[in-house]
Amino acid sequence: MQRITLCVIAKNEEALLDGCLASVRGLADAIVVVDTGSTDRTLEIARRHGATIVEHAWDDDFSAARNAALPHVRGGFVLVLDADERLGPGAKSAIRKALRRDDFDCGLLPLHNADALDAQPTDVVNGRARRGEPVALPRLLRRTPDLRWEGVVHEHVGAWARAHRRIQHIRAPIVHYGAVPSLRDARAKDERNRKLLERRCQLEPENPTPRAYLARELERLGDSSGALRSAETCWALLTKAALDGRPDHDVVLPATLLAFLSLREGRTARALEVLSDARRWSEAHPNLDLLEGCAHEKLALNAPDIECFAGELALARAAFERCLSFAGRDFAAETMPGATGHAGHTRLATVELLSGDCERALVHFRAALEDCPRSIEAQLGVVEALLDSGRAAAALQALQPCLEQPRADAWLLGAACADALGASEDAAMFLERVADALARHTWVAEHRAGRHNELVRLLDPAGLVPAQARSDAATDVSVIVPAFNRLDLLRPVLEALARQTTRTAFEVVVVDDGSTPPVGELLRSLALPRHIRGVAREHNGGRGAALNTGLRSSRGELVIFCDSDIVPDPEWIDDHARFHRDAGDARATCLGALEWAVDAGLYGAWTGARSNPRLRGGTRPVDWTQWFTDNWSCRRSLLAENDLWFDEEYKAWGFEELDLALRLTRAGATNTLIEGARGKHLKCASPAQMIESFARSAPNLLRLAAKFPDDPTIREWTRQRTHSAEALTRSQAMFDTLWHKAQEVAAFDATLSDAGNPLVQTLAEHMSDFTFRLGLARGLAQQPQHALDTRPEDDLEFLLAGAAATVALATFEQSRGRSAEARATLDAGQSWLFTADERSAWRDRVQYELRKQALPLLAGAIP
Repeated sequence: MQRITLCVIAKNEEALLDGCLASVRGLADAIVVVDTGSTDRTLEIARRHGATIVEHAWDDDFSAARNAALPHVRGGFVLVLDADERLGPGAKSAIRKALRRDDFDCGLLPLHNADALDAQPTDVVNGRARRGEPVALPRLLRRTPDLRWEGVVHEHVGAWARAHRRIQHIRAPIVHYGAVPSLRDARAKDERNRKLLERRCQLEPENPTPRAYLARELERLGDSSGALRSAETCWALLTKAALDGRPDHDVVLPATLLAFLSLREGRTARALEVLSDARRWSEAHPNLDLLEGCAHEKLALNAPDIECFAGELALARAAFERCLSFAGRDFAAETMPGATGHAGHTRLATVELLSGDCERALVHFRAALEDCPRSIEAQLGVVEALLDSGRAAAALQALQPCLEQPRADAWLLGAACADALGASEDAAMFLERVADALARHTWVAEHRAGRHNELVRLLDPAGLVPAQARSDAATDVSVIVPAFNRLDLLRPVLEALARQTTRTAFEVVVVDDGSTPPVGELLRSLALPRHIRGVAREHNGGRGAALNTGLRSSRGELVIFCDSDIVPDPEWIDDHARFHRDAGDARATCLGALEWAVDAGLYGAWTGARSNPRLRGGTRPVDWTQWFTDNWSCRRSLLAENDLWFDEEYKAWGFEELDLALRLTRAGATNTLIEGARGKHLKCASPAQMIESFARSAPNLLRLAAKFPDDPTIREWTRQRTHSAEALTRSQAMFDTLWHKAQEVAAFDATLSDAGNPLVQTLAEHMSDFTFRLGLARGLAQQPQHALDTRPEDDLEFLLAGAAATVALATFEQSRGRSAEARATLDAGQSWLFTADERSAWRDRVQYELRKQALPLLAGAIP
């Protein structure tokens, strides 16, 4: 029989290595342990088992460590185990039997993940103490001269295996303890893998496989947006490879990740598209069927009519049945947890329940519980199936263990059982507990929200449903408040939301985007209603990421976005809701009015004049350039049907909402500014702060321009480039001079703050335009692709904006009878635009263009 050498890499594995090496006693002819720097008893344990020890300096490369063992293997086969793994029951005999046949080069062994560090190997292999389904991995390899591992992490022997190697499945289970969450966390495996995978992606930019693994690690670390980006990049590489035929890479893991992440984001069509491609590019796999079934189940729950509902359920049923047909088979690509067991049975049971076949639903829910007795979804499913089949008493008895967990589904089913048994008051009491539970968790099963609404409507006419239960029963409106620090401003916003005078059922989701201290501390310190809750992001990802988190965490059909420094009026929710009720068009969106809640000063007054009528009242349509999400509402269906989310690549302030606005406009949406839905703005920026904000937003503008290269407005904004640092210096000095002079005028002439004065409105518009263009010019000059190497005439855009602002201020002064002051303002503007020194660098085309275009404006301002 062929010789077997066990090869292990280890570092500080004294807790697990002994069990690993003991599991091969009597099977392995030799043991090679590659130690990468242990400081505990690892080497002592290895020597006790007679291992050859190879010292290898860790260099962030798992393949290098694996390959370091190969020179010490004298022919035969290499058995590969990690220190946190061991051979399971029956593995030795299965391997001996395979070696006697000697008809393979690469043996795929099923890896079983233990769900606890003290789980017995037998319980892990038979599924009682296992996490997910086993996955077949290449672990028994013929020692040939060309055997090598590749990849710094998630190392593989793919190239060797493809070189005409004979591959066979061997029923020799491996028990893996390294997937136990407590151990992963203690060893920071996810963060370590993330760093190594990012390195591997740089080393192998055209290889989709490390991109898929990176997406999985980012998802484990809670970076959903990063995971989705990595998954999409992976899929783009696979799509490119598919142009020449079937991709020569694993397709199932990338498809699983991208479809799963897409479904969670509400992008059902994208998920189905990915799964369809995966079926053409790979062998059948239960993951593809499970996710396809989930997609059709979601479509059924959102179906517009009964025919569509039934059709989607039929497609979901067929997909889940295909998934379950794979039970007992091993796959080279990792199978989703419980796909051919409890998860597949639970999903199929839910479809049967929605279809009205309670008996078939019971069969599959009970099968799920046999596979996973602790599944709360299957336990609740049994209760609901019994209830819907007319056995309310039995359902109530089966419900008792579920009530130990604070989930809304359990209390809802309790209410339904009580109502079916004629105990309406008990049903109302249960419904009140539903409200408490929903403040902490969402529904276990999405379809129960509909049952909840029906039960509330049934009991409400009798006055049995408490107000809080009614409010949370059918969440008609979700208010999303992104928050990053500034908790002093957030406090009055939350207090105002708690005082809303409305009978509309609403919730408030406050998204903490990595604040210090956490927003949760503020929420706990305030006596807020239960429908105001927080959702925390571990790291600051920008406003777009926070808004997306709020969308995913909320339930209402009408979504209102409110900034953390906008205090809503008492009827604010009703005003937004009334607009959408009266509009009668799901594509209509609403922009609420604003007013200052602070002494905003001269610049605040000009902001009001510029934003007329948003800060002064009135109702009118607005285009996408004024489509701000600080006090804005839309229907969730508008976003979902067009697969629209905020682009999370916009990390800094600026343009992220206009990106969405432009895409909404192209989808046929409209936006209306209304007189009502007023919010009080708690903070007014100074001119210097606004210039700095626009400068920081330059990278966002470049992203917007790259996404919409043909939009004329965006092209105009990106023209705020400069030929010289001197132009920026002169323009900033001009702005400072104009602002200083305006403050001097306002000190003795209050009409300069009168937003109703047409001259003030003109001045405000020009100063605002100058602020915007100067800030962008400064920011774009700092970007490598827009550094100070442009044409001289590129200075004109923001310099002429300064000239126009100068003319506007001089015109106001002249209208007040101050001709001398007006002329001084013009002279000051010209002194910054031009130099009297004929030898200066301004004797070029810039000077010519400025004199030709700006001087007539300046000279003609005053007769």
